Amino acid sequence: MSTSAILHIVNQGGGGTMRYIEALIHTPCFAERHFVFYVSRHQHVLFDVSTPYYYAFSADLPAETQRQLILSVIKQTGIQALGIHLHSFAGSALALIENWSSFPITATFHDHHFLSENPFDDGTLCCDKRHIAHLQHVLKASPIIVPSDYLLEQASPFFLKAQLHVIPHGVEAPRDKLDDDTLGFVEKLKHQAQWQDNKLTVATIGAIGEDKGLAFMKAWLAQKGDIQFVCLGYTADFAADKNRPQVEPGHIIHGFYHHAEVPELLKAYAVDVVLFFPGVAESFCYALSDIGAVVPVLAPDYGALGERVTKERLGQVYGKGTSPSALNQRLFETAEMTIHANKTPQTLDAMSLQTAHYYQHQEIDKVLEKTFSPDELSELLADQLHDDNLKWELATLVRQHVVLEKNVEDLKKQRELDVDELRKQQTQLEEQAQYIETLKSDIFAERAQIQTMQNSISWKVTKPLRAIRRLMK
Repeated sequence: MSTSAILHIVNQGGGGTMRYIEALIHTPCFAERHFVFYVSRHQHVLFDVSTPYYYAFSADLPAETQRQLILSVIKQTGIQALGIHLHSFAGSALALIENWSSFPITATFHDHHFLSENPFDDGTLCCDKRHIAHLQHVLKASPIIVPSDYLLEQASPFFLKAQLHVIPHGVEAPRDKLDDDTLGFVEKLKHQAQWQDNKLTVATIGAIGEDKGLAFMKAWLAQKGDIQFVCLGYTADFAADKNRPQVEPGHIIHGFYHHAEVPELLKAYAVDVVLFFPGVAESFCYALSDIGAVVPVLAPDYGALGERVTKERLGQVYGKGTSPSALNQRLFETAEMTIHANKTPQTLDAMSLQTAHYYQHQEIDKVLEKTFSPDELSELLADQLHDDNLKWELATLVRQHVVLEKNVEDLKKQRELDVDELRKQQTQLEEQAQYIETLKSDIFAERAQIQTMQNSISWKVTKPLRAIRRLMK
């Protein structure tokens, strides 16, 4: 087993950043081990990918104690050298990253948070000079990975050209069909929404919040007319109950989904075009790749999303000033397109190998002055995960519950059909039994007639003649 490892540091949450990390840590081409340090408000979690095991501890511990705890745990697993991969540059993670600057750092800028804690606070892109200066101090000449030419252009004025490297996100090969549970789940939602496959059907993908076009989406939905709409994901309106689907006639909020299911989900819902709403400029690049060019896309003409739709010929773009009422005609036009994608998405292995090229390591013993004993670790580590860290497991349970409800309904219907069938079979058996009784009566009557005939004088007189006939035969 490898004695070197990479520690990924990230704010706890979902979205593209977590998906990127999961792709790196589970790609088999890596020779070294991976640990993930999930940072959140209430409880931090260290995840040992190879075990797999979670070590949870209070977010209120001093930053140096947290660092010493994490290094003690990692060292006890046999790791001797460590490198750091930073993924979050805002919130709780930002306050901790300087504590790890004694190890070689690789950074990935997934969005605009390298510019500011709130880069779109006023609706337009803004920069915080103090925030940028802090990152420049921590990163120094460390390699910085960006997933698109657009983000490369945004980062270039503030970081050394030699630091910046474009590595597009890798995507998992799509599934060639939906499993029975998922297909049943979709069919149930379509039935409740009175879905009609011959109507123009528009989909959007992802978590649609205020910063990702929610207001624009609401304005468009109010005047979309007879167009059917499905959101693969959820909206901020349903954030409190985002694990459960929402259904109205011609309108479905599907809820959580697996990204490898997207092409087949689009087919199952008979989607004609995917619509992206104007939001922060780096959003939805993973979602765009997940579509797999199975249907055309209509996207806002700015940021990485618009750049890719145009360059890769995945559909059409619309200007940022386009009104919601003007979208319908564009949607019908886009739905009629035959797309010819000119770029094959990068594989997960290719992305991981390119990323690993920039990893470096430092011996832990040269950095760590003291390690915690097992007893000391036991005192610091929590017995269970905080509820905030269980949301994905809860989401899975809710979805399974919805599918189970449908299965129960199907079983009830099948039971009713089975009862009807049993009743029919019982009637047939009763009719057959009556027929058998009739046959038995007929047989007994014939036997009586035969016995009477055999006892008659004419039967006895002709007995020699019947014997001669049998001999002649």
